[in-house]
Amino acid sequence: MSPRSSIAPANTALIVAHPDHELRMYRWFQLHRPTTYILTDGSGRTGSSRLHATTRLVNRVGARVGNIYGRHTDRDVYQSVLELRYEWFHQLIDDLTSALVRQEVKFVLGDAAEGEFMSHDIWQAARLVAVQRAEHILGWPIVQYEFPVDSHPLNCPKSVDDEKIHLQLDAERFSEKVEVAYEYVEVRQFVDEMLAAFGKESFQTESLFPSCQESLMDFGEGRQPKYELLGEQLAAEGVYPDVIRYEDHVRPLIESFRAIAKNAA
Repeated sequence: MSPRSSIAPANTALIVAHPDHELRMYRWFQLHRPTTYILTDGSGRTGSSRLHATTRLVNRVGARVGNIYGRHTDRDVYQSVLELRYEWFHQLIDDLTSALVRQEVKFVLGDAAEGEFMSHDIWQAARLVAVQRAEHILGWPIVQYEFPVDSHPLNCPKSVDDEKIHLQLDAERFSEKVEVAYEYVEVRQFVDEMLAAFGKESFQTESLFPSCQESLMDFGEGRQPKYELLGEQLAAEGVYPDVIRYEDHVRPLIESFRAIAKNAA
């Protein structure tokens, strides 16, 4: 399955925030063997990288590793957002843009913005800009899709619901997907939680939709992203020195990304 079946693996990219996101799209990953770009090493608050598990899967399916592959820790990202280090993120966008141009990319798949984890949403916004800039340099449109990581596997913004693509796994392929997910020891508990929350059968369909700037979470008046609520809890426990706020930190940072995109147009 592919929205553009003629695209070779060398022209396909997976751009995600953390190791293990590829598990959500395991069959797609297996079929398309993309060049894989990952923002952090997945060390979270523990300081223990889980990048090796994704590397094992990359090697198993014959995919490739991009120039941004667990380059930073999650704490690096958190601190850079908290301190509004715009240039730090702008350099990441420059590096990703250059890599996509060298790759002569034609198809990109990445995380959707869900309001669940701050780094997911920021990296999604950075990816949109990098792809737009790469299109401008390469001179052709890049097909760009997203998938939900933390919400229901079939979740999708209403504006692109009729453009969704589904990859339905047969029993054998689905059993393999679940087995591979459980081999990923660092996220085994998370796998159990997701299966319990949405039902095992929900993950038998891999769903992707055209990229857009909409979030899968409604940021209605008075509603906070989940990461902001979690940040308040962790700051109270002394894990983090301060709370990252959507209005104070995330939105200004994303707006700075979009300013870059306008300048490149």
